[in-house]
Amino acid sequence: MLDFITPTVKRVLQTARRTLRAARPKPSNLDQFLEECRGIIHVGANEGHERTVYDGYSLSVLWVEALPDVFTKLTENLRDYPRQHAVNALVTDREGESYDFHVSNNSGESSSVYEFHDHKKLWPDVKFDTTIRLRSTTLDALLHNHGVSPSNFDALILDVQGAELLVVLGGGDLLKHVRYIRAEAADFESYRGACTYATLTQALKERGFVYRRKDCFESMRGVGSYYNVLYERAVR
Repeated sequence: MLDFITPTVKRVLQTARRTLRAARPKPSNLDQFLEECRGIIHVGANEGHERTVYDGYSLSVLWVEALPDVFTKLTENLRDYPRQHAVNALVTDREGESYDFHVSNNSGESSSVYEFHDHKKLWPDVKFDTTIRLRSTTLDALLHNHGVSPSNFDALILDVQGAELLVVLGGGDLLKHVRYIRAEAADFESYRGACTYATLTQALKERGFVYRRKDCFESMRGVGSYYNVLYERAVR
C-alpha cells in the first residue's frame, strides 16, 4: 500500500513507526546481563536446569550443590557441557561449621538451612522430608581449596532458599571481581530468620552493588512476593 503514497508521506509514516517501536517497553528478560559475562558461579544448583541457557551464552560455569544425591544427578546432566563443572558443598558464611540441612519433597528445590515460615502459605504442598547434617564452607574457601581464581568469574547466581546473605558474607575476594549478582529473594519471612529482599539489598549496597531490576514470579496478598533480583556493581 505504501507504493501509492508520496515519498514525503512515506518518510513521515516510517519515522512515526520507528518512534512508536522505540517507545514500546522492552520485553522482560533477566538473562540479558549474561551477554556481558565470561564466567558465573551458580550456588544452589539443584540439577542444573539452566545449563542450556548458560551454554547458549558460551559461559564457563561453576555449579555448587549441597545435597549429595542431587549432586549426582547434576554431574550426569553436565556431561555434554565441557565448560560447566560442579562442586558438592554447602556454602554459608562459615568454614567447617556443622548445619542441619532440611531436605524438601520437591526434588530438593526448597531445601535450606532454615525452617519454613510463610513459605508454606504460598506452597502448602512443599514440606521437609528429612534433615541431614552437612558441614559448610565459604565461597572464598571453596575457590581456594579447588585452585580456582575468583578473577575467572564476573557473575554470581544465588538460589539458596533464604541463605543468600550467608553466601554473600562469605564471598571474600570473589565479590571484588563479580560485576553482577542475581538472587531469588522474598520480601517477607519465607524461611524463619532467613534473608529477605530488604536485608540482601542492604548488604550488597554496603559492598558496592546497586539494585537494577526485579521480576516477580510468585505472590500472595497478605503474605508477600518472591522475586528474581539483579544487582550490579556500581561504577566507580
